[in-house]
Amino acid sequence: MKMPMSAPEIAIIDYNTLSSLGLQALLEEIIPQAVIRSFRSFAELTDDTPDMYVHYFVSAQIFFEHTAFFLQRATKTIVLTGNDNLPQLSGMKTLNISQ
Repeated sequence: MKMPMSAPEIAIIDYNTLSSLGLQALLEEIIPQAVIRSFRSFAELTDDTPDMYVHYFVSAQIFFEHTAFFLQRATKTIVLTGNDNLPQLSGMKTLNISQ
C-alpha cells in the first residue's frame, strides 16, 4: 500500500512582513499543495523544525547573519535580493523581489 505524500513545506524568513505576505501569496498560487510558513526572524525558524523545509526563501540580511546555516542547505536556499549592493552570492540561487 502506497503511503500518501505529505505536502511540501516552504519557509520564508524575512524581517519585512509585507514582502513575506506577497511572496507567500504568490507561492500559494503557484504551488497550491505546498504549506508555506513565514518567519520574522532566524530565531523563529530555529524554534520551529528548521530542517523539514524543501525550500528556504531568506532575506539577504538574514542570509548574511546566518550564512553557515544556509550554506549547509544551499541547494534548498533562495536568497531574496533587491536593488541593494550585495556581496557576490556565488553559487546561491537568488530572487530579485524588486522586479
